[in-house]
Amino acid sequence: MGWFSRTTDDSPEGQELTAARKALATDPVNRGDLGHVDIDSPEAQANLAAQDRVARAEQAYRNR
Repeated sequence: MGWFSRTTDDSPEGQELTAARKALATDPVNRGDLGHVDIDSPEAQANLAAQDRVARAEQAYRNR
């Protein structure tokens, strides 16, 4: 097993993890731009989907 860096990993799993984290970081709910939002709102549902994407990407990254 070779050395790798999580910040420069160019595997498909690493690329997806980076993309998922960037998507979550730019989410207005996550940044707090919208204040408190109702869980049933479209913005909250998009945030939950982004969080789920990060969780799946982290799991795929660990399982590779």
